[in-house]
Amino acid sequence: RAIYQRSYLEYLNRLYSETSRKDRTAGYEKLDEILVDAFLTLDQDMSREALPGPGGGVNMKTLTVAMSGCVAVVTHIDGPHLHVASTGDCTAVIGSLSENETWLAKKLTTE
Repeated sequence: RAIYQRSYLEYLNRLYSETSRKDRTAGYEKLDEILVDAFLTLDQDMSREALPGPGGGVNMKTLTVAMSGCVAVVTHIDGPHLHVASTGDCTAVIGSLSENETWLAKKLTTE
């Protein structure tokens, strides 16, 4: 549990230092880059957590998690704009109510 907390705090510190250097309002113009960076950071964190610790031992739980990977879907709504990012074996779907009061599902991602 401590390794996950350490990774999370490292991520928050990195995010804070990068955000404080940039114009905060310009971030939405590069939302696609932000989402890609978030997914890559998660992948790097999982890989780093699986490496042997200072004593040389391997944590089998974090190694198993890193080897099995993860799936994620993120959506961000900004006014009329919908941004979707996904990785792994998952699909983003949006539902809408049709004129005849039935729900329609539309796939937003491709595999």
